[in-house]
Parts: sequence; structure tokens; C-alpha cells
Amino acid sequence: MDRSYSLTVTLCTALATAGQGRLLFSHQTSVPPPVTRPAPDTAKPSYGEVMGVRSRWIADLDAHPGDAPEIARSVLRWLVGAGVIVSERTDCVLGDVPGGYAPGPSCKTIVTGDPSGFPDVWPNGLEIDVGRSAFYGAVDEDDRVTCPRCGAWLPFEIVLTEVEEWLEGGPDSLVCARCGTRTGLNGWRWPVPCAFAELGLRFWNWPELTDAFVSDLGGRIGHRLVTGSFAT
Repeated sequence: MDRSYSLTVTLCTALATAGQGRLLFSHQTSVPPPVTRPAPDTAKPSYGEVMGVRSRWIADLDAHPGDAPEIARSVLRWLVGAGVIVSERTDCVLGDVPGGYAPGPSCKTIVTGDPSGFPDVWPNGLEIDVGRSAFYGAVDEDDRVTCPRCGAWLPFEIVLTEVEEWLEGGPDSLVCARCGTRTGLNGWRWPVPCAFAELGLRFWNWPELTDAFVSDLGGRIGHRLVTGSFAT
């Protein structure tokens, strides 16, 4: 097992433990009964069996706890209305969440490049996260996270501890040991795109999202967005 994959497993474990305040958004007001996955002989082909599982994400840096749920509802209505996703929540995403939104008939209008069998893969849904969530790229534990003021750096494994505290309700900033400047987590220079936000979208095993779609989404929300991905 390479170090990047090991770290991804560590991150997933840490987030599952620390992210109890994180909610999966749903348009329903009650949690539906558990969804049973189809038996292996009838299940959709798993992308992970061939190439691994990839999550492409978009994080809203400006959403606040008070407005994130309504923004999520607005985005959901827009995507369902455009046929990008279906309105019913089903078992189409990974993680300890009660389901996501499967691709709709117009799903390919917002992606580019080789679809690699999309959407006939599993998982293939959209997960909408409301509440403090961390969105990572492919980071190694010894990658450097750099202070934007003086250039001092910390290894990612050290910063991860601070992120876990933030997920549990702690401060959303780090103090640089060299210059003493306190900077928000999103203000530090990360080796690959990473984001820490109250609202985000995770597209499981979708091809690359088009710049036009991301720009349109940002215009509708009126907030700064960060995009990235990680794969196992």
C-alpha cells in the first residue's frame, strides 16, 4: 500500500470520527429506510474494481452555517430541474451517509473528457454535504502546507490534527510558529487543492467537470468556489 493511499484511509477514518456535526443534505425531512445494495451478480460494474474510486468535489468557501442549508436546497433544485441528477435519494455514493442523487438524463452536459463508462458505474452519485467538511486532494503526510505571509511550512500530518479540531468545532485558523500570523485554513498554501467549508458537493466517479459548469454554479451562488479531487 503506498503512502498516499494509506493517508486517504487515515483521512476517511478521522473524518468519520470527527465529523459528527456534518450532515448529508436531503430534501426529505426524515431519514428514509436503509437502502439495500443489489446482489453482486446484478450490481452495476464497480469503477473501483478497475481504476479505483474518485471523488470530484466543489467546496463553497463563503457559505455560513445559517445559509448553507438553503443554498444546498437551491443547488439541488437547479440540478434536478436541469436533468443533471434525479430527485430521489438512493444508494449511489460511498461513506457512512444515507444516500445521494444518481445521474440524470443530462448528466453528461456538465462533464468533459473520456467518460470511461459513466454513468454506468458504482458509485456514481452526487453527495451534498452541509456542515463542517474537509475536502482533500491527493496529499502525502509529509507534503508541505505553507504560511502565506513568511513561507514557513508544516508537514500535512501536523496540520491534519488542527483540521480534526476544526471539524469538532474548533478554530478555523492556524498560527504560524515563525511569524505569529493567524491565517484561516483556506488561506494557507496547500500542495494540491484542499478546502474546508460548510457546504460542498462530491461527485462520485464523475468525469472531469467543465469549467463552464463550475463558473455557472459560482455565479448562481455568488460565492468563491474551490474544486479538486482525490482517488483511492
